[in-house]
Amino acid sequence: MRNLFLVFSVILSTSAYSNSCFQMKGSELVKYVCNSEHVSIPSYVKRIGKSAFIQKGIKSVFIPNSVTEIGDSAFMWNRLSEITIPDSVLKIEDNAFSANGLSYVELPKNIKSIGESIFSSNRISSFKFPKHITTLPKWIFSRNDFKTLRLSSNITNIGNGAFSENGMTSLHLTDNVQVISKNAFTSNQLTEVRIPSGVVEIGDYAFNNNKIKSLKFPKNVSKFGTMIFADNEIETLEIPEGTKIIPDFAFFNNKIKSLNIPDSVGEIQLGAFSNNELTNVKLPSGLKRITNVSFMFNKLRSIDIPSSVEVIERAAFTNNELQYLDIPSGVKLIEMDAFESNEISSLTIPKSVEKIGSRAFENNKLTKVIIPKSTKYDVLSTFDFSVDIIKE
Repeated sequence: MRNLFLVFSVILSTSAYSNSCFQMKGSELVKYVCNSEHVSIPSYVKRIGKSAFIQKGIKSVFIPNSVTEIGDSAFMWNRLSEITIPDSVLKIEDNAFSANGLSYVELPKNIKSIGESIFSSNRISSFKFPKHITTLPKWIFSRNDFKTLRLSSNITNIGNGAFSENGMTSLHLTDNVQVISKNAFTSNQLTEVRIPSGVVEIGDYAFNNNKIKSLKFPKNVSKFGTMIFADNEIETLEIPEGTKIIPDFAFFNNKIKSLNIPDSVGEIQLGAFSNNELTNVKLPSGLKRITNVSFMFNKLRSIDIPSSVEVIERAAFTNNELQYLDIPSGVKLIEMDAFESNEISSLTIPKSVEKIGSRAFENNKLTKVIIPKSTKYDVLSTFDFSVDIIKE
């Protein structure tokens, strides 16, 4: 009888100690206050609250099937190497498991709500999500260890920064993908990318800072962000007929040497091909404007400007190697710095040009310029002082 009393006393003592580790508010576990590396959450817990286990050095945790919600940053900054999330869990909030050591994750089959960054900054290289999940939230797998990625066919929307900074070298996207959001694959090691025909939107910096060497531009995309393929190593670029827009800084800082832009392209936006190695460019025949810094910092020695062009914007061809320039008679405005720092040796301005901006032809090899009397320009800065200006 005495022995039975002692055993019962020990059980009560252990239970009391265990329960004292968890601060509760109703059925919500508000805070874990003990220091054990291995934790078993009691079955009376329905919600694990915000930051409940944050930075506690936990190596393993058992989550009972009584839990339906896991709060913001609940297990952030721990040492979890694996986790089993029971099917009872319906909601996981922002950063819930970020900054751990997880290598594989599987979402419960009944999950309804997934927050941002829930698995960011781990060591994850593979995952399994239920088929009803079609959208990957912002930063969900940012800073993990995905070297290769083959997305399942149920995924249609890839959220902001979802797979950024992973060291990824291989990517396969299914034709069901429709949206690739801002920073989705930025700062990886991708050498090639195939954009599926179903994609209609690509956000800012989506594939920025990779090692892509060749690319077929997606013609069906209707909404673009800026710098989507900037800071890569693209040497070969195919722009298919049917493409309408080349977005802002799309190919900034690559290694493109030759470029054939189809006539379907009606707009080349700001800085689209600046900082490349272009020696040859064919512009579309219906182009109206050559936009700001669109071909700045290349190696162009000549450029055939289509007769449709009316405006050559600021610094469009600055810092190239142009030796000869034929400005078509439809051009009305040449903005500042448009052809600054080239090697142009002779120039005739057509009568259609109404105004030339400052420094437009500064720092070239011009000795003589023939310019209409009607054309407005800054006498002190449009051309170098040594240039002989002949007005006709």
